[in-house]
Amino acid sequence: MEGILESMLNQICGADLFESIYETLAINLFSSGGAYSGVYSAVRSLYNSIMPIGVMMMFIYFMIALVDKLSSETFTWEQFFRQLAMVLAALLPMLITGYYNLQGSLAAVSDGELRNLQQ
Repeated sequence: MEGILESMLNQICGADLFESIYETLAINLFSSGGAYSGVYSAVRSLYNSIMPIGVMMMFIYFMIALVDKLSSETFTWEQFFRQLAMVLAALLPMLITGYYNLQGSLAAVSDGELRNLQQ
């Protein structure tokens, strides 16, 4: 049965269908010679410069909101924890993304150094 299906696919799509699909999926367009490597590096550098600014703005927003709540006469601990939860909800995705990018960068650097050592 498998031979029949493979022969039908080979007749319709060509003999090396699965190999060509694998080669197409294995191409990394963002690698250092890929079609979009320049765009990727520009976006990456822009992201790396904006990320610390976003984190600092979140902390400044939290501090301003906290001072505003503390200066009011009706400040409760519930308001404090609500503000803290809002900051953490905004900051957590940023921190997770930063950690993921750091691990990817460390892996890329270590792979590059390993390749340099092997040559």
